[in-house]
Amino acid sequence: MNKQELIDKLKKLLETPSEIEGCDFDNGYDFGIERAISLAKELDDPVIPPESEKPVIPKYVADWYEENKDCFEWNLYNLCVDFHKRELPDDLHEWFANNNNKPIVTLVKMKLFGYEVEKEKLYLASFRDTNQYLGWNEKLGEWFMSCSPFTSGVEQTQETWEGVGIWNNPAFEIKEVEE
Repeated sequence: MNKQELIDKLKKLLETPSEIEGCDFDNGYDFGIERAISLAKELDDPVIPPESEKPVIPKYVADWYEENKDCFEWNLYNLCVDFHKRELPDDLHEWFANNNNKPIVTLVKMKLFGYEVEKEKLYLASFRDTNQYLGWNEKLGEWFMSCSPFTSGVEQTQETWEGVGIWNNPAFEIKEVEE
């Protein structure tokens, strides 16, 4: 039952004659119901978090959370211990250390309000000499060249480009894809 439903039920009690007759009783009964309505109106409405309460986090934080949400409090404690022992994976340790000293608040907000995973930035890599784009064909499992930046597979993450030696390669021009 929500707040308004309670108020409506109390108002119906005012309209229903009491089973006990007598002016003093009726006055006390009405007063009690009116007081209950007044108090019900003072109840706080349930908090519906604004979108801003829903943290936006990196995928690796979401992965940790999903692995640990069933025993959240215990695993949150272990996260703090592992952080101080420097036993966390590098990316999670760095996030924990650089999250404005509020990683615990962020994790609790994730538990309460849910979360969104940051969209990974994507980049195009093109040969400087030919302006052809390098792309990855998922089905064939091989790299290919394309004349168009709109070809499927040419947008890749920085991690992918670093992994294949393209990121800091002077033969390629790297451009961030804008949404």
